Amino acid sequence: MSDGAGLAVTVAHYETPNHTDINQQGIMPDRIVKSPNLMRSQLATEADPQYQEAVDLLRYQM
Repeated sequence: MSDGAGLAVTVAHYETPNHTDINQQGIMPDRIVKSPNLMRSQLATEADPQYQEAVDLLRYQM
């Protein structure tokens, strides 16, 4: 710009590996697990049901 300032514009397009556009729609989860109020130190531990569900799902797929 004439005063030395600059401008950056970022454009993103979100889609699935199958090229389905998910912009402003999101993705329906495969499994819904309620999220309890956890302390930060409990996240990604056995006390975290969302984490445990993810671990179980990955173990099943292996």
